[in-house]
Amino acid sequence: MTTAPHPTPFPARLTDMEEVETQYQALSPDARLAAHEQLRYFRLLAEEERHALAARFPSELAGDPTSLRATSAVRTSWDFRARELVVCMLQFGAEALSRRLELVGAMHPGGRQGAMALTTSGSIIDLSPPEADGTRRWIYRPGVRRNHKPREGKVVLARDVRLGERVDLGRIVTSEVLVLATGDLRELGGDTPAVPEGTRLFTPAEDTVPGARSSDEFRLETTRFRILADAMGNAWGDERQALTARAVEQALAVQRILAPGKGLALGDVAELAAITGTRYVIHKKRRRLDLERFPHGTTHATLREDVNIGAQRVVRGAPLVVLDRDGAVASVIFEITGVTAAT
Repeated sequence: MTTAPHPTPFPARLTDMEEVETQYQALSPDARLAAHEQLRYFRLLAEEERHALAARFPSELAGDPTSLRATSAVRTSWDFRARELVVCMLQFGAEALSRRLELVGAMHPGGRQGAMALTTSGSIIDLSPPEADGTRRWIYRPGVRRNHKPREGKVVLARDVRLGERVDLGRIVTSEVLVLATGDLRELGGDTPAVPEGTRLFTPAEDTVPGARSSDEFRLETTRFRILADAMGNAWGDERQALTARAVEQALAVQRILAPGKGLALGDVAELAAITGTRYVIHKKRRRLDLERFPHGTTHATLREDVNIGAQRVVRGAPLVVLDRDGAVASVIFEITGVTAAT
């Protein structure tokens, strides 16, 4: 076993991370946006963690958010992503503490202990201690992609598991390791989620698509929509109804930025593809529209009847809030990546 201390001790930051996240949860959507502009989460990260974010989202996180010339869009985009990473780190830290694991910089293939690692994508890797032939059991818990189930297998490590490097598990190669802990991991994580249920995190396309994003206005308004959608998903009663109305208006604002005066009515669409990989099929039934939703990687659909989008329009690259006949949210699409018009 070899060890290398983390440049900024991770355990020392957990209390600050928890305090900031607790305060954030109690804020209104507008106050949350203001907190992001103040870089509350970005300031909690070590330099290598900031580099990991920049590498993960090259199309979104451009510029230095600490610069006096940084726009609100640059600051909020960076801090929104920093918050997602902090949530992953809090979950990892809580699990490492409960398992009495020790943070290290690297683990040798021949090391007798097991390991748990957090990757730059927010996923968690569990590695058991080696068996007599060097084989280790592993479970990979994807913490950032909805509807992706944990995967497991066995591997003989060919090289050190080290901070800043990928882990080759044979069936999959992970993203770079951000935090690593070792200890007696006879019992692996199983179906325990890598991040709390309902947390809005990275999506499959957003962490891989390169190239410049749209204007500063687009980036700021998109971040505002995500904050509203997250708050809406955790609200109840009249508050949820009010936030739903705001989220619809916010989606419409982004649609107008991307395609002023354009876009399709929902009834003119046959199928939609979302950035999460989910597919939506729209069925016309006399005077109503039904929405069939196929989550990423599945052939099983859920059906919502008599849906509408109000004054919104279907615009590629924009979000969309689909409502049912009672005004409740039938589906939230963060970014439409494909549109098939009805014939």
